[in-house]
Amino acid sequence: MISLLQKAWIESRVRFLTGMLLVTGISVFFVFSHGWIVHTWQQDRITHPEWVEPPWLPRATGNYSFYLWHFLPDSLFQQAWAFCAVLLGIGGLRHEQAEGSVGFTLSLPATRRAMFLSRMSVGLLECVALAMTPALLSPLFSRMVGQEYAFSEGALHCFRMLLGGLIVFAFSTFLASALESAYLAVFIGLSTLAVLYLFIQPYAGAVDAPAWIRAVDIRHLMAGPEYSPQWASQPWFRLAGSMIAAAAILTAALLSIERRDF
Repeated sequence: MISLLQKAWIESRVRFLTGMLLVTGISVFFVFSHGWIVHTWQQDRITHPEWVEPPWLPRATGNYSFYLWHFLPDSLFQQAWAFCAVLLGIGGLRHEQAEGSVGFTLSLPATRRAMFLSRMSVGLLECVALAMTPALLSPLFSRMVGQEYAFSEGALHCFRMLLGGLIVFAFSTFLASALESAYLAVFIGLSTLAVLYLFIQPYAGAVDAPAWIRAVDIRHLMAGPEYSPQWASQPWFRLAGSMIAAAAILTAALLSIERRDF
């Protein structure tokens, strides 16, 4: 089993390390650029009083915790993590079939289920590591710029984002199990993200939004309520529903691999 885990890590480590550089860069940028960004906003208010401010801007200017929440789990970091989750779900026996190496892998003394679970476990751990990076870095770097940011608050936001977004990794894993072309799986996965973020998300916050739009609005689910960073006040039922859906999709991916004739 250890060799299968090592194999899965070797196959995905470049994507994971690239993703780690990406999410670390985003976290570091918005912490160390806080003073400059806020100063720029204040100057723009004076220079361009005719500009209409977005509703989140006044709070982000005066509240450092809200500022980090807005730019990390609510927007850029969330999108970067979802992008990485799609890439980390790609691979496995179907991809090896396209490359012509599946015969060697299937000759190993392990079942298809063990191979799938090993790759899935490594991918999940990599998603967890990427999701929790801002929770570890932001409190430390915030002190360097004279700000305070509690680890517990950052961990809650990142943990909620992880639970709500694992369905992205599950969907990508299913695509990798159903499609022989890894490029097609990546295209469909990223296209689905684009639809969710560009077309679904803008309308999901409306009071009269249809139920089906609210059901697929994972962006707001992953961001959660910034105004109440308490464990008891989180949307646990919706998060549980997202986790159940992710588990069902991963199960479908496993069954697809077990029943396929390579």
